[in-house]
Amino acid sequence: VNDSHLSNVYDDLSLTIQNGVSSEKLRESLLAALSILCQDFSEALKRQRNPYITAAQEYIEQNYSNPDLSLEEIAESLKIAPNYLSTIFSKNFGIKLFEYVNEYRLEKSIELLLHTDKTVNDISTECGFGSSRNYIRIFKKYKDNTPGAYRKQHVMKNEIH
Repeated sequence: VNDSHLSNVYDDLSLTIQNGVSSEKLRESLLAALSILCQDFSEALKRQRNPYITAAQEYIEQNYSNPDLSLEEIAESLKIAPNYLSTIFSKNFGIKLFEYVNEYRLEKSIELLLHTDKTVNDISTECGFGSSRNYIRIFKKYKDNTPGAYRKQHVMKNEIH
C-alpha cells in the first residue's frame, strides 16, 4: 500500500473530524476512506497472490456468462492442471472454484436486479446460470431469498431513503 496515499486518506479524514462536520458528512468521509483503503489493499493482495489465481479471476470475470464455464476450461486457458488450480484456489480463498464462480455470478446478478428492469429469466441467462430455475435455487442458497423477493425488498428500502 502506498504510504503517501495512506497518509493523504488519514489527513483528509482527520480534517473532516476536526472541522466538526455533521454525522452524515462524517459517515460519507469514512465510507470514502474505507473504499480507498479497501481498493489499495485489494491491489496489494493481487500483487502478492499467485499469478494463476489472478489470471483465473480475470478469466472468470470475462467468461462468467458462459453457463458451461468449468474448472477444466479455466485451467486449460491458463495451461495448468485442473487439480493444481483447484488446490491453489481453495488455499487462497477458502472456497472451491465453482463456489467462487457462483458468488461472482450472484454479485453480477444482484447489480442487474437492483439497477435494471430485466426479468429474472434474462438475468439468469446473462449471468451464466443456465436457467432461471438453477438461478433461483443458487440465489436462495446464498441469500435465503428468491431474486424477485430480494429485488422488491431492496427497491422498497431505496425508495424509503
